[in-house]
Amino acid sequence: MAADLCPPWAPLLGYAGIVSCLTFGVAGSAVGASLSAPPLLSQSVFAPHLLMKHLLPIIMSSILSIYALILSLLLISSITPPASHAPTYSLHSGYAALCAGLCCGLACLASGLCMGLLSRGWLPCVVWHAVDHEPAPPSEAMAGSERQGLLAGDALGRAYSPAEGKGGGGGGGGGGGGRAAEAGAYNSCYVGMVLCMIFAEAIALYGLIVGMVVVGKETYSCEAA
Repeated sequence: MAADLCPPWAPLLGYAGIVSCLTFGVAGSAVGASLSAPPLLSQSVFAPHLLMKHLLPIIMSSILSIYALILSLLLISSITPPASHAPTYSLHSGYAALCAGLCCGLACLASGLCMGLLSRGWLPCVVWHAVDHEPAPPSEAMAGSERQGLLAGDALGRAYSPAEGKGGGGGGGGGGGGRAAEAGAYNSCYVGMVLCMIFAEAIALYGLIVGMVVVGKETYSCEAA
């Protein structure tokens, strides 16, 4: 019975769990980053000052490979070499390692795909509200620096300012109110994107937690048999 539970090929299951965990985890990170990069780079042409702020999807996608690396190191430490030409790694431990690796790796892959598709559809919407596509013509009383900031497409410079709303008359007040609405729409879209990214990242975290619980469970010892 002990020979059936401790075959010499049992470590193969453990190493298969390591390969699947790291491979699927890195693939999820690469998929998330590759789907997030094209809309980020294309939209940075219209709002280059927002490039660093919109790197969040790529940064969160890179964390997925760290999850896979952590569990892979735990699986490596759980595999024991044979002692005195006798196997010490049981079949139960091999199946547990394979299950943990697949849980974490596939969860990271699903999380990376989710974050990539979210950022691919959400980043253009966020940048659309950050850029004024139909700016009002600058008035003759507008200062030269303010006029250049408006024409340069600086979304931060187009935020509502009380001084402009008071001194610009009816046209200036309407323009300030429109810019305030655009700033509010941008903040709402960005906060919504961040929340969706957090919940998409939680998918990989669930897989990591389940994998660590499976690895940490008491397993069958071949030495005791």
